[in-house]
Amino acid sequence: MSLLLAVAFVPEPEQSRIARPDTNPPPDPQLNENVVKVPVTLTLPDGTLHKSEFVLTTFRPDGPGPFPAVVVSHGRDASPKARAEFGRAEYGASSWMYHYWTLRGFAVLAPTRVGYGVSGTDVDPETARGPCDSLDFATAASAVTAHIRATIEYAATQAWIDKDNIVLAGESAGGFGSIIAAGQRLPGVKAAVNFAGGAAGLPHTRPEQPCSPQNVELLLVQAARQGAVPSIWFYAENDRFWGAKLPRTWHTAYVGAGGTAEFHMLPPLREDGHGVVPYGFEHWPPRLDRFLSAMGYAPRKLPWGAPQPTGFAPLERSPPVANLSAWCMGAYDRFLTLADLPRAFAISPNGGCTYSWGALDVMASFIADRIGRLQTLFAGSALQGVVLKLQDSASAWMSPHKRVGLNQVISALDDGICARTVCPMERAIQLVEISARESQLILFARCRSSNTFSMWARHCPCCSLL
Repeated sequence: MSLLLAVAFVPEPEQSRIARPDTNPPPDPQLNENVVKVPVTLTLPDGTLHKSEFVLTTFRPDGPGPFPAVVVSHGRDASPKARAEFGRAEYGASSWMYHYWTLRGFAVLAPTRVGYGVSGTDVDPETARGPCDSLDFATAASAVTAHIRATIEYAATQAWIDKDNIVLAGESAGGFGSIIAAGQRLPGVKAAVNFAGGAAGLPHTRPEQPCSPQNVELLLVQAARQGAVPSIWFYAENDRFWGAKLPRTWHTAYVGAGGTAEFHMLPPLREDGHGVVPYGFEHWPPRLDRFLSAMGYAPRKLPWGAPQPTGFAPLERSPPVANLSAWCMGAYDRFLTLADLPRAFAISPNGGCTYSWGALDVMASFIADRIGRLQTLFAGSALQGVVLKLQDSASAWMSPHKRVGLNQVISALDDGICARTVCPMERAIQLVEISARESQLILFARCRSSNTFSMWARHCPCCSLL
């Protein structure tokens, strides 16, 4: 109520003026990506109403709708320069957010808030005023929630979105704002996901000692008392913004005030666990799966149109094929433990193998890495600049995001590379099988052998490419 009274007598809202050009790649039709502008009215720190519009990036899963939707709120950089150069919040093919949610059948709605990049930087509605030990985050939180509310209002006008099934998710300041918004009982919102949420972190000058954590707690308690929807929180032990103690304190206060929140403290992640989403991909997806499944949402599934396993080599069978070396048998057992990650395993006819995991575009990155090694071996030769050529053909999958023809996966391995270097045959590599299950890909390939090629099997770059 106090916020409403504070804005009752302010002048007419002023339009946002300064917007940076969009330096992101253009919308990708393969991702069903679209960019729109959505109106929003904000309350600035001085109480002034500010009428503006923000850029909203949307992604649809393949297939018919309507889809449940997730509103993904980005974090905040303390640097005005970084916020000005922010560009557009884009959770596309390189993003775990896109990959995870679309495979669960969710549309992804990613607002770029006013004060960042393409949505205008003439005002900063998220500024918290006061000394470090007494910052007031109410206006900053209201700016995040205003964008979430406007996004939900836009979603309600779109026939391809199930307006009665909305999930809020956010990172850092966006995670904090998502939990505050979850307490406002916005139309259709069923749950919230908080990735390392908080405010006023100072990782470089005061690691693990943010400004005014008690005021973050105050707003979380208020949200909980308003009747927040179920939520799940993810933090890491080595978060340099909040540390490990404060998130537990915030969660305890939130639940104590009536909030429903499942809490997960992940182990240390790289040099700074604040990057829970990209660095914690081995940990949070299975936990979030269980949370969403318990709420009745469908499990993760194969991408639309992905091939079904053929039984050539069942994924769980170890070894998958005969004649693997002892090292590769052990490697395959390790490969099977990567159950919640995109992964690829390749074998050669002499019992050699290699595997890769973790990258969203695992097949593309897998092959590109091997091509890069090949180019290094033959620097200055005709191999420099080699790219995977697009050809025709039947359905196969190179990645969770890109449909490709069966021959496209290995088109760079044809006689244009191999026969003209050290492997004297028309085509050195033959694709035998791709099996896919829950976005996990396993590739089986063999070298088309001759006596000459067998001599090269251990060293031939064409064979080792996979």
